[in-house]
Amino acid sequence: MGTNTQAYSSFSGIDIIAAVGSTVIGTLQGISYSVTREKAPVYTFGSANARSFSRGKRGLAGSMIFTLFDRSALYQIMRADSGEFDYYAHEFEQYTLDSNTNVWDWAADASKQISDAGGVRTVKRHAEFADQIMPFNITLIAQNEYGLAAWMAILGLEILNEGGGLSVDDITNEEQMTYVARSKTAWVPWVPDEVIDPETGNFLNSLSGSVQGETTIKTIGAEGVLEQYKAWLNVQGASS
Repeated sequence: MGTNTQAYSSFSGIDIIAAVGSTVIGTLQGISYSVTREKAPVYTFGSANARSFSRGKRGLAGSMIFTLFDRSALYQIMRADSGEFDYYAHEFEQYTLDSNTNVWDWAADASKQISDAGGVRTVKRHAEFADQIMPFNITLIAQNEYGLAAWMAILGLEILNEGGGLSVDDITNEEQMTYVARSKTAWVPWVPDEVIDPETGNFLNSLSGSVQGETTIKTIGAEGVLEQYKAWLNVQGASS
């Protein structure tokens, strides 16, 4: 690969796709994340300056903006036939909606069920709200026109809030969501002629002789990306 090509190793938004598992989220317009951690100074007698800093809990949160077309932003995820993102609802959760009865009838039936069956039954159901979706991972995969690529993943997302709005002055409509997450990976570069095997963690020269830009990264989901990230860290540690 030429020197000029190597110089253009940056990416813009049009070079990046987002995937939840193996499902590409084509309506994602923007995503942000923020990592914060508690750190407190430790003082002792005889000095106005901190002696050290004690480290505490870390939090990861962010937001997502989606372009609204003919369905909600995560509709494809919420209604997945696989049931991977379904949640377990109380059997009577939609009782009042389905039967047009009041909450007292709901409570009476729930109490009777507990006394008769010795417990409350749950039903696996498609999410009706984004905050009901089970935790999921988002993988951001970037590849520019020079065939260079990079990726990162946000792991264990939990949707907190969702919102949107419509106006006659808006040419496009949007939906916004905020989330918290368990962890994330750093942005990791992909060397076009050196791809990491997710099984062994070894570099593979799988792109030799192929058309420039035809890499395997477009099929990678966050589930496999984390293992590749660990493998990449091991390789970096060994070479340093």
